Amino acid sequence: MNNLGKTPDLNDDLISVNKSVNGLVFGWAAKSNDISAQVIIEIKSSSNQVCMIANAFRPDVAHQGLHSNGFCGFSCNISDWECQKVSVKVLGVLAKNTQAEPTGLVMFVHIPKTAGTSFKDAAIKYVGDSLVAKHYGGGSLESTPWIIENLSDNKDYPALYRRLIVEKFQFFIGHMHAMPAALVVPIRQVATIMRSPTEQVLSHYNHHVRWLDYKGSVSDYINSKAFKNIQSRMLAPLPISLIGFIGITEDYNNSIDIFNRMYGYKFNALKSNVNTIKDIEAPTDDIIALMKKCNMTDMGLYDYVYSLHCRRLLLEQQDGRWCFGAVKKRTLNNISGYACWHHKHDAVTLQLVGASGEVMQEIEANQHCPALCQFNPPRDSFIGFDFKFEDLDSNDLTVIVKSSGQELIDEF
Repeated sequence: MNNLGKTPDLNDDLISVNKSVNGLVFGWAAKSNDISAQVIIEIKSSSNQVCMIANAFRPDVAHQGLHSNGFCGFSCNISDWECQKVSVKVLGVLAKNTQAEPTGLVMFVHIPKTAGTSFKDAAIKYVGDSLVAKHYGGGSLESTPWIIENLSDNKDYPALYRRLIVEKFQFFIGHMHAMPAALVVPIRQVATIMRSPTEQVLSHYNHHVRWLDYKGSVSDYINSKAFKNIQSRMLAPLPISLIGFIGITEDYNNSIDIFNRMYGYKFNALKSNVNTIKDIEAPTDDIIALMKKCNMTDMGLYDYVYSLHCRRLLLEQQDGRWCFGAVKKRTLNNISGYACWHHKHDAVTLQLVGASGEVMQEIEANQHCPALCQFNPPRDSFIGFDFKFEDLDSNDLTVIVKSSGQELIDEF
């Protein structure tokens, strides 16, 4: 029997079956007229039979377009069956797919020394290496060759994105700046992880000493322009509050839980590439102060992202749905900004709340935001809002998402 193929039966069901020498029967099954469905199968011989749901993940099947999300595999140990000559057939279709379908290509900006390798390894383990495109520079054996060729020759990012989509890649990962690739990947599909800047800088320095033969002092490294504010530079100029996922290294497990809920995966929180040999383990107060001074933008951005992370965790623990958005501007007479849902196309209903908790106005975030068009946000950029008022201090007013009570804070 073949490793991967279509074996139609009388009902034109798609079934591929393998039988290993140790008595394990495995394969995948789907309906030809509905490749998104999960099916119930029967494995039967003259001595035994068993029914099961074919819902194990088969990235190879998804990659060839034979099932829309790849959750169609099965396996059964028949080593103790008297008769091991089996047949497999589809009995029916589940009323509802029990596994969330991944939401499309995710571009992961791998900021150095932030647990990005752990995230990458989890992605590869889950969907398979063939569905993860990697960009770690032309000198890296890890990089996907055709990506390096594309970006070296003509830097045709629309063509790069089209090929990633056509070949059904689930992830595009690398030590790359978000721009200009973020001009072709919708911002809700951009993901990254940030780390406390002092920890990130120190870890990056230790990495350079151990693996790249860096000979300068830690002070030389910190003062080097190339190593200042790495995290904010790699994400600029994206609107931070609209990025689909920003995890926190210091709260990695909860971050992976958020990613899984948002994109329909079931990643394990792996821990890879941990450097146990460090040139500096505990920095002095002077070194810490120097790191903070040289990475002021990263310090501010991390505090902002960490605040969003904590607010999101609290909201989702209360079964609330996170709204992506922020207050962009406050003046004497108005508060404006943008707000949208990740998957849902409906406009977000917002309320303007006074200092004593009273609702003063209610509007929908449906105005066009031309400045955001380049980042491909939801609703074709019709996600803006503008509250107008008189004789009020805008700093005493709060913008609230009506359905959840989530407060939209000022954009970084």
